[in-house]
Amino acid sequence: MIYEMGSRVAVISIRWDRSVMCRLKGCIWLFSVTLTLLGTTCSGMAAQYQLRLANLEDKLFASYIDMQGQPFRAASHILPRLEASLNQDFPSQLLIDRYVRVISPQGVSVPPYRAEVAVDTPDDDAWTVVQWEGTPGDDQVLRISSNDVHYQELTAVAVKREGVLRLLPIYGIPLWGPQRLLAPSMPSTYIDYCLERGTFDALMQKHAISSDGLSVLVGRHHDPRYPDQLYIRVQMPLNETQYTVVLAWKDRDELRRDGKDKDRN
Repeated sequence: MIYEMGSRVAVISIRWDRSVMCRLKGCIWLFSVTLTLLGTTCSGMAAQYQLRLANLEDKLFASYIDMQGQPFRAASHILPRLEASLNQDFPSQLLIDRYVRVISPQGVSVPPYRAEVAVDTPDDDAWTVVQWEGTPGDDQVLRISSNDVHYQELTAVAVKREGVLRLLPIYGIPLWGPQRLLAPSMPSTYIDYCLERGTFDALMQKHAISSDGLSVLVGRHHDPRYPDQLYIRVQMPLNETQYTVVLAWKDRDELRRDGKDKDRN
């Protein structure tokens, strides 16, 4: 009798274990399906992104820099007054004309409309507004430059980070020392080479520090008569985001010296 009762108890225990296992398997399956559906939905979601851009003369840009008591630490310098001024009635004649191109995933420079990117330059606003719709996690690469023969050298980049416009000092990549910089610079011909080979993204990740998904790279033009180029790479976040970038330009020193020498002759 005890044996039979034990057998019954054992049978009941085995049946209970099997029912629990079935329920657990069902929950695990349902959880995995839910994760898959959520992942598919998130990857397919699109969000709006916006970049505000302004280009100024170098000396005017420098007049707005707040060194915060650290004159030799350019990375600590901020420009809150400049952003406030650009948000108000900033004189349009003080702005420098530059155009925006989009770098396609194939590394080809295309007009914004071909990449479904809108570029708006209102007459009554100092900002050039670049806007697009993208998938979170993807990259958008923009190139800022010009065919104009004035203001060829890009001297400074400012990006809004942590709620304030911050200076990103431009440095060439050294043979020794830090290889990742806030605003690295290199010959534009080498950048073009990387675009053709499909290694541009790896180049940016290797040398440009990203913050809030945005990183920059300066391409020094091989012909000093023409302007440098700025590449802006945005790794699109989950939420709609607005970025702010201000660039400072000046005539190259060697061209100004050449002009003075010609005037003397």
